[in-house]
Amino acid sequence: MQSKLRFRNVYPEVHKEKYEQVQPATSSSDSGLIKGNSKYLSFAWKVGGGGSLAVLELGKPQRLAPVIPLIKGHNAAIQDQDFNPFNDNVIATASDDTTLKVWEIPEEFTQDVTAPLANLQGHSKKVNFVQYHPSTENILASTSNDGTVKVWDVDRQCEALTLTVPDANYWSLCWNSNGSLLGTTSKDKTTRIGDPRAQQWVHELLTHEGSRAQKMTFLGDTGLILSVGFAKTTDREFKVWDIKNLTKPVQHVKIDQQASVLYPFFDSDLGMLYLAGRGDGNIRYYEFADGAFTYTSDHKSTVPMKGIGFIPKRGVNVMRAELMRALKLTDNAIEFISFIQPRKASTFQEDLFPDCCSEIPAQTAEAWLAGNNAAPLRKSMKPDENAINRPSARSVISHGGTADVDRLKRALEEANKEIDSLKTGQAQSEDAEGAKHEIEKLKTELSAIAEEKAALEKKVHAQEEEINELNKKYHEQKTTNSNAEERHELLATVEQLEAEVAELRAHHEPLKRDLELNDAQISSLKQELAQLESEHEALNNKAKAG
Repeated sequence: MQSKLRFRNVYPEVHKEKYEQVQPATSSSDSGLIKGNSKYLSFAWKVGGGGSLAVLELGKPQRLAPVIPLIKGHNAAIQDQDFNPFNDNVIATASDDTTLKVWEIPEEFTQDVTAPLANLQGHSKKVNFVQYHPSTENILASTSNDGTVKVWDVDRQCEALTLTVPDANYWSLCWNSNGSLLGTTSKDKTTRIGDPRAQQWVHELLTHEGSRAQKMTFLGDTGLILSVGFAKTTDREFKVWDIKNLTKPVQHVKIDQQASVLYPFFDSDLGMLYLAGRGDGNIRYYEFADGAFTYTSDHKSTVPMKGIGFIPKRGVNVMRAELMRALKLTDNAIEFISFIQPRKASTFQEDLFPDCCSEIPAQTAEAWLAGNNAAPLRKSMKPDENAINRPSARSVISHGGTADVDRLKRALEEANKEIDSLKTGQAQSEDAEGAKHEIEKLKTELSAIAEEKAALEKKVHAQEEEINELNKKYHEQKTTNSNAEERHELLATVEQLEAEVAELRAHHEPLKRDLELNDAQISSLKQELAQLESEHEALNNKAKAG
């Protein structure tokens, strides 16, 4: 019996604000083209000669100037890039010029950056993909058209390990959850899993019969992998495989017959899979339960995506119950798409946001190269301005105390200050002011949503009236045997308007949900405010009596 799905009501929300007048490079890359962390997003910028990278602040969408500061230094196009998971201001790039480079992003990014922190040379042909190790500092993996997968020690700026597949053209690259294995797909339709420290492939399997690009990803700590590709009949499909028994997939799902390549993004904390197709505008999402994926819903758009990426979990807005956030790169813009789980309560939802990967590495490069495995350190996602970068105690205990001791001491000091603050009633007063501010903010948002909803309903009504008039005219012309070409044009106009109305109605539902959610948030905050004010008054009275 299948478990009840937890996320059947998750809905996509396209942010109103976006980056406009972007100039993405024309690229034949098989990467997602756009990457993000909790602070920045990046993509290859269109310039003449060499490869340049644009790095923009995640929280400041705007219309860009024709010329912006860029990261420059490659002699040919950039194929892929990856942010350092332990330092938001460091990013690695892979290029057609056969090199990888590591860059520091300045806090005040007002002029071009041309001097890399590290220049990694060793491939003999263009480098397709680059990815940081998930738990170890300063370890990178890369693939190249020279048939090799290389692992780099960034501190020493040298090649550490190599796996080889002669004449392979790679389509994807990823680490497993603790970085003990690497997975690739390539043009020979083979998915390979390698042990980089043994410098050998431990599993090889033919995953999809179609000739177009395939992708793969590890499904967290489940011991399963996911492959996405095309059947021989050009159907898009995905398969789930058990690493311990790769003779046949444990699940095989046919999706559709579109031509665009699907890119998988797996949220291992919640078991949610997002499939996005470069070239179409849709993002499908599935929930993993009872050892299999079940289709949940999708985000539909008529605007095709040139590139797609997701920000890490620590960057989402937990107070809005935002499970994931996608970065959609088009020909001239970057859109932000949030995937929201509707909840009436406005408080932190622990069941939606278990501890996520921390910004602190679990071990050094030397430890990993010596054979040690360590899962990523984890930290609480509960908002806490006094310990915003503090890893959870569970992380430190379970992973051997490799975290920064000074940071933990500072966190303890801040926690003691917070206790003292609570004793004096200061915290209640601040929380009350915060609740008041949040209520006013929600009221403003509620009013804006209501206005948008009313305008949308008015537009829908007007278009429905126009459709009725056109239908009436169409039938009149049909009755009077008027020109068939005119009738055909009328019918086409009606169908187009009906499609627009359907899209408007699809946008109407999230607005309706937003109204209900904001009403509930205001009610909850008012109750919380009353309680905080009551506690604050009681503490003041007690202080006066003392």
